Formats: sequence, C-alpha cells, structure tokens
Amino acid sequence: MYIPKEQVNELLRNVDIVDIIRNYIPLSKKGNNYVGMCPFHDDHSPSLSVNPQRQIFKCFACGEGGNAITFVQNYENISFPEAVKKTAELGGYHLDIHEEERQVDPYKERMKKLFGEIRNYATYMIRTDAAADVRDYGHSVFGQELLQEERFGYIDLSDNLKKYMLAKGYTSDELVRSGVFQFGRDGDIHSMFEGRLLFILEDKYGTPVGYSGRSITNEGPKYLNSPETEFFHKREMLYNYKECLSFAKKAKEVILVEGPKDAEKCRSEGIKNIVAGMGTALAHEQIQLLKKMNVPVKLCYDGDAAGIRATLKNYQELKREGIEVRTVYLPDGMDPAEMIDQEPSAFHELVKKNENIMDYYLKTYKEVFSFDERREYVMNGLKLLNRMNNVLAEDFYMKQLSEKTGFDLESIKKQYGILDGKDMPKMKATQTAASRHYSKHSDGYVKFNFSVQQKMNCSDRVKVNFDMHRDDGKVTAFDGTSLLNRQDILKKYISVKGPALCATITLVNYDNLEYRAQAIANEAVKSIGNTIHVDMNNLDYVGYLHTHSKHPHIHLDIYQKEPYLSNYVLTSDVVREIEEKAKEVANDALSVSEGQEEFIAETVVKM
Repeated sequence: MYIPKEQVNELLRNVDIVDIIRNYIPLSKKGNNYVGMCPFHDDHSPSLSVNPQRQIFKCFACGEGGNAITFVQNYENISFPEAVKKTAELGGYHLDIHEEERQVDPYKERMKKLFGEIRNYATYMIRTDAAADVRDYGHSVFGQELLQEERFGYIDLSDNLKKYMLAKGYTSDELVRSGVFQFGRDGDIHSMFEGRLLFILEDKYGTPVGYSGRSITNEGPKYLNSPETEFFHKREMLYNYKECLSFAKKAKEVILVEGPKDAEKCRSEGIKNIVAGMGTALAHEQIQLLKKMNVPVKLCYDGDAAGIRATLKNYQELKREGIEVRTVYLPDGMDPAEMIDQEPSAFHELVKKNENIMDYYLKTYKEVFSFDERREYVMNGLKLLNRMNNVLAEDFYMKQLSEKTGFDLESIKKQYGILDGKDMPKMKATQTAASRHYSKHSDGYVKFNFSVQQKMNCSDRVKVNFDMHRDDGKVTAFDGTSLLNRQDILKKYISVKGPALCATITLVNYDNLEYRAQAIANEAVKSIGNTIHVDMNNLDYVGYLHTHSKHPHIHLDIYQKEPYLSNYVLTSDVVREIEEKAKEVANDALSVSEGQEEFIAETVVKM
C-alpha cells in the first residue's frame, strides 16, 4: 500500500513541523528557528534545528534531517504510510487518504503465504504430544509462558509437513525454494528441521523467511539454519528486530547478542530491547538495520576468545558508521544464556552498566601473555583509545595499560604520540627535491606533484576536488573498488587520523583515461605502501579524475586507516616506482569486456 505524492504534499502544507516535533521533544526558540536535543543520537547539547519557514529539521551533529513526516517515521521506526497517518493525527488535520494498491509480484505473494503456512504448522505442532520432549526442553530453558508465544515451532515427521503443504496446493519445487525442504538421496524431498526446536526467523517487516533449529539430543549439529535463498539472506537478518524496535526506543539502547537462544533467554528475563545476529560476524546490511534504530548499540557477545574478537572488530565497524557503542564483558567464557541460568542478578547488573571499549578491553588481559603478546595488546589498546577521541581518557587508560602489562608509562605515551601523529619524526630533506618530478617519454609526459597535509581539511578537499566540477560532469570520484558520491567521500574522510599524502598525477595523450584512472591510482598507492612498508590493507585513498582542464589529471588523497603507523618519506625512489607503474598502466592496451564500457559510462553519468 502507498499514498499518492499529491496527498503527502497536501499534508505537509497544512501541518506545522514545530508542533509535530514538540509532541516528541521540547523545543525552544532561537532567532528565527527552534532548537532541541536530537533524539537520533546521544545528544548533550541542543543540536537539532527546526526551521518553521522551510518546514524542515536538521541535526548538525549526526546529520539527520527532513520534514515532519521524516521525523515521525524515524522517531517511531514505522513505515512511511504509517508516518503519514500519524503526522496527520498529531497535526489535527483530516486528510482523506486513499491508499492505492501497488502492483504485486504474484510469485512472491504466494511464497509469503507458503512461509505463513509452514509457520502455522510448526507453531501448532509444538503444542502436541509429539513435541513433548522438545517442549519440555523449551520450558526448562525459556519458561512455559515464553514458549506459548508463536515464536517457536516444531516439525514432527518430514513427510507429515510435506503432505500438509502439498494438500494446501504447493508444489515440491516451491517447498525446496523455501529452504525448509531439500532433496534426499532417494530423490524425494525432506525437511531439514525434523525433531528440532525451531526459532522462527523473520525479516525486518516481521514476515517469516526461515528457521534456526536447535537439537535437543547429541545427534547431528547443535544448530541448523535455513540455507541462503531468494527470501532468506543471513546478511540481512537480525533476530527479533521488528518486535525490538519500540522497546529499544524506550530503553534508549539495543542489546546485540550472538544467536536466537541468547535473545530468547534475555526476553525470558524481561529484557525486550534485544536482537541477535546469526553468529559473531556483522554484515554491512545488519549494521544499517542497527543504525536505523537511532539508539546506542550494546555488544553482549560470549565471553570466549571468539566473542572477544567479535566485540573488538564490530565495535570498530559500528563506530565507523557513526553509531554509539557500549559493551558487556561476560566472565569465564560464558554466554548470556549460561550466565542468566547461573547468576541472573549479576547478568542484569552487567547489562545495566555502560562500559566503554577500553573498560571492556582491559578485562580481556591475561597474565600469561608473553612479551610479544603484551606488546601487541598495548598497541591494539592504543588504537582503541585513539578512536575514543577523548583527551581525558587518554591519561587514565594509558596508566592502566602500563599497570596491566608492565611497560613503562612514558614509553606507552611516546608510542601513542606516534600513533596519533603528534610525535612523528621531521620530514627528510630529500623529500623537497622529490616533491615535483617530471618524466618525458614518447607518448607525451607524466607529471607528479606530491605534498603532505598534516591535518586534512575534508570540506575544502571535497569542495575543490568534487563539488566545483560535478554539476558539469567534469569530475569522477573513486576509490580502490568503486565510484563514490559526495556522501561516500565524506564517510571515508572521517577515518583520516594521521597526515595524508596528496598526489597529483597528470597524464597527457592517453585515450580512455576514465577507464585507466582507477588502475593508475591503485598502482600508485601500492607503490607507496611498498616503499614505506605499510600493509595495503592499512592504506586507503580517495581519487578524483578531473577532465575540465587542458590536461586530465588525477588527485589522490592517500591515508592510513589505522592510527598513523609510518611516515610518508618522499624520496626519489618513491617517485620513480610510482612513475614506472603509472606508465605501465597508462601504456597497456585497454581490456574492456563486451558491454562493460557502456556500463561504466552509464554509472559515471548517474553520479
């Protein structure tokens, strides 16, 4: 269902955004605008500005913005049609909304009903005598009250479910496409979840799309999850996401655990603002779902080695997306379900705390660490500390790192200064001679110009290199894997911690330069990494191909993704290697597969 654009515009013309937003947060007048605490991030000073003349809002801290409907939709975490209706209600405006049917895909609608039928069967069967053992197990783990909710299921015999679904008019092919059935050696189809306690997996809209089956015996794997299908994508799955939305808003945070069992165990303890991934890995799509919640994320992974690694890794991934992250350290390698069974009150206390990443990290130290392990522990701790961007925390946590590991505090401070780019050695004199380099050859010439910026002015770089030329199509931005739009560029610049190497490569008399630019940039960055001995995984760049001047040229902003580990030493050897690699790429015959050239050109135009 959707609402025609004309009716949406009519609503926005007849409600006052100030009145709408005041239903959710206090606003005070400041000049011609109104300001208030932004509800979409952890705001400590009024960052949200509301413009009554233009009927828009904007947070200058987290970037959220839009009209009255946008605010309601984001605050309530509801669909757009629901937000339109809610806005009309709050504004006291009667809008005669005529919802129109969008054209639906009959196949997808049929498969949606198929998943619903399997869910009905499974939730019915868990209440029968056939499921007595599974139900007893569920009662012992989650309690009888929770198990009565239609969140769990059971499939007795595969043939019974198959007969039931075939009788409903579904085909064997459709059953296999659902991922619940698969072909056996006998050539017939069988359910893969027979005899297991089933957790029903729903997409972000609350539609069942798969299952996670828990064995209550020692036979086979402990857990079986639905395979990847056209409907179930593990990367997009957060268990309990739909139901959690309103609870997360009230609690002002969402707790992330590893799997459905942990999530349900927490729910049995009254902790409803809980979601689970399908393991410790956190995909980009799952991060975007968490970001849409607009609340801090509290990582509550298992207390074993895998859980600790996942906490540290996912902390960085979430922070990179601008999400506030909190942590829970579970002792003795326990998972949430085990700790609730053994020490429920202690678990509640841990969840109530708001530990930062350094508090968590210090608890992971082991006294048995060797010298190399202690050194690595300190280095990783300093990297985490650098990302906190908190001057007061630096001295506090460096002292604790010193006490934990036995390393001298002054040595730790000196190492941190190098990481942070504050105590780098001075640039060598040989760099000046190599800062401009020209190379003549038969096809024309290659011109290199290098400089080091100690502090990157991101807005100026975007304005000069991208904004001034994008409207007339004279600039293309890219990195090592894809084309970039303005928002992509700004996100990448956020991670620039140390100085950036700014390089300009001018190439004359080369055809199809737009297709060669990325390869030339990649080779240049690789050459720099080899010369200063920095892993390529630690180097990143933003590149701009400019075609507005007489000679097309590439601007590169090259930086290290981790806190600054090594200095750029611009000797003639660096320039020579970059030159040779760039000329190799520029002079190679362009290899473009059939249809690729047209695709690339179309992509550039869309930017």
